[in-house]
Amino acid sequence: MVQVEIIGNLGSDAQVVQYNGSKFASFRVAENRKVGDHEETTWYEITLNNPSEKLMQYLKCGQCVFVRGVPRYRIFDSAKYHCKMVGVTIMSNELQLVGAQPKTEEKPVENKDELADVKAF
Repeated sequence: MVQVEIIGNLGSDAQVVQYNGSKFASFRVAENRKVGDHEETTWYEITLNNPSEKLMQYLKCGQCVFVRGVPRYRIFDSAKYHCKMVGVTIMSNELQLVGAQPKTEEKPVENKDELADVKAF
């Protein structure tokens, strides 16, 4: 059996989908890598069987996740590139949250003197 492992960020909030009486979480994960002087992004469709409500609250846009599962490939016609392309859906059997939950809203700084001690690295 072939399994793949991906670490990447959710492109949007996960959606719960029901199919033939089963519940699935569906979401996309972006994996970025540097190639020469530019960065390439590959998107993967992820399907997670029977997700808990507790987990769903964390599967939000920007959340970094580790996913392990079985790949399923499909061929489709790309309207953007005018050719046939291959899409990958990962049937996930393992998912772990990586890092902190993404911030949904930043609080504005009221006192700019607070920023004087902050250093950028």
